[in-house]
Amino acid sequence: MGVRDKPANRSGLSAAFTRARPPRARNAGFDTVSDSPLFIRGEVDRPSERIPRSIPAILPGLEAIEIPRNTSGRKELAGWLTDAHNPLTARVFVNRVWHWLFGQGLVTSVDNFGTTGATPSHPELLDYLADRFMQEGWSLKKLVRELVLSRTYGLSSEYREASFQLDPANALIWRHSPRRLDAEAIRDAMLAIGGKLELTRPEGSLVARAGDGPLGGPRFLTVSEDAIVKVNSNLRSVYLSVARNVEPEILAVFDFPDGSTVQGARQITNVPGQSLYMLNSDFANRTARNLVKRVIGEPAKGDVALKLDRDDVPEQLEELYWVALGRGPEKAEVAAAQKLLSRYRRNPITGWQSVARALVASAEFRGID
Repeated sequence: MGVRDKPANRSGLSAAFTRARPPRARNAGFDTVSDSPLFIRGEVDRPSERIPRSIPAILPGLEAIEIPRNTSGRKELAGWLTDAHNPLTARVFVNRVWHWLFGQGLVTSVDNFGTTGATPSHPELLDYLADRFMQEGWSLKKLVRELVLSRTYGLSSEYREASFQLDPANALIWRHSPRRLDAEAIRDAMLAIGGKLELTRPEGSLVARAGDGPLGGPRFLTVSEDAIVKVNSNLRSVYLSVARNVEPEILAVFDFPDGSTVQGARQITNVPGQSLYMLNSDFANRTARNLVKRVIGEPAKGDVALKLDRDDVPEQLEELYWVALGRGPEKAEVAAAQKLLSRYRRNPITGWQSVARALVASAEFRGID
């Protein structure tokens, strides 16, 4: 992402940020690599005795690790987490990969493997995958390859009444569970079908280039909330700026997680505001225009009006469906589209954009079936 680490000393902090801190907080023990002091009641300006860096003693059955004085301890922590005698890390990670690929984990409470969490639906499978993951050198690529090449991953989403009666939640994975795309994938898909998705990686981000400071505050390059919320960029969503609770509108509409918390499984909602956004927002309208321009082009209005009476309309509609939904239209859909287009003989481009907007706003466009 091109965001550089800050220096270990205080000279790298902005003057505005330094002035906002109490004088005692500037020397609270974070200038160099060292043991952290205990802060009374969590207040950074009330440091107490220093606490040696190690594994918390509250964790049972695990030996403490010795951290050299001139190192941060991150390497030692990583070694402890991935130790062969600590299989919990592999189990948690394998479960999250399963969740990402199948829609829900073998343990549905991906953030809670404790006594208050859910029990595994396939405990032997979870143990097998965790053990194999460690034996394969913790290779994420090998793990994903094994899962996506499995028969289970290749199942269709076909509904079967008998199976549904026995397992309505699909916990035993008798079919592929239909689910909605994540917010970032929805936005990227909208840019992609319009031929506008920019795949190059930017150097840094909007917030990184602006530097430290409050949004909209005095700084070298001011960043307003609207610059983040009403983002006007064709970059992939993973590169968009998010500042605490200020995030791009389209991501917020489709359940983008809170950036200030750790959330292994996202909340998926289906609310009217999402459909309204896909039908009325500037971004959705721009997507429809780009899709029509890519498939139909921008000929003279009279020329397009003539095409509405010819047999090539189904062919254009066929291409529109394939680009937007990855399939051809059914007969009823062709008839409905032609009926809609017939209302826009004086402004046929608007008619085509209405058809395109309907496809983008459909549940099928936002789902993985």
